Amino acid sequence: DYSCAYDSILFVLANLYIEYGCESFERLVPDNDTANLFRRVMSDPVSYATDISINVRNALRDHLSSIDEGEFPRRGSCYTSARAVIDMFFRRSANNAIRISTCRCLTVQQPVTTGMWYMSESDWTRSAHLHALPARPLRVTIKDYMNILYQYVRSSGPCRNCGDIPVANIQTREVPGIITVTLPDVCDNNAFSNVHIDRVIERQLNGELHVWNLFGVVYFGNNHFTARYVDRKGAVWFQESMADVTVYRDADDIFS
Repeated sequence: DYSCAYDSILFVLANLYIEYGCESFERLVPDNDTANLFRRVMSDPVSYATDISINVRNALRDHLSSIDEGEFPRRGSCYTSARAVIDMFFRRSANNAIRISTCRCLTVQQPVTTGMWYMSESDWTRSAHLHALPARPLRVTIKDYMNILYQYVRSSGPCRNCGDIPVANIQTREVPGIITVTLPDVCDNNAFSNVHIDRVIERQLNGELHVWNLFGVVYFGNNHFTARYVDRKGAVWFQESMADVTVYRDADDIFS
């Protein structure tokens, strides 16, 4: 029923919830209506009386369709994207960061919300020099990607006074428990056709070193989403909703 976007995201989040527990999940995921609905269904014993995955998916689809039926159609041969689904889980009710844009004549601070990160190939090309990275890399790492997300050349055009194109720096008020990153579509000869998925990302934020471990990857190909979940021991689990398959995989598969 065109549910693969939901199935792939829920496969990752449900495993995270089950493995780490409700309290940890609440600390990691923002407090919003979509995340709260997920927590309620996952903590309800009645949900486990039949098939928890179907119960959670149906509740989520009903909820999101009531918010935006165009983006999240409930019936018919239309599907949404995994990016749209995960974005609803990580929407925040308040700004949690400041974007500081600077040029030779001006510094502007603007409250922003971080949660779902997306960068196009042109964003990379425009900002790579700030981090001593090539504009046309042979390989992209998520660490490099995150560096550019936190410091980049604005696409809004040059300053009217000095002619400089402003550079933006993101300063977080609240360090995110989970970082969700969306990569551009892979096509031949673009910068993202060879992406290395880091097992661990370390960043200095607000004067402290913070560490994030990879726990989920969602793939898109042939008009279909699949997912993998990385458990605490580093083992990787594969999900394929069309075949109703969950398969244990060797952890090295995902990083080669």
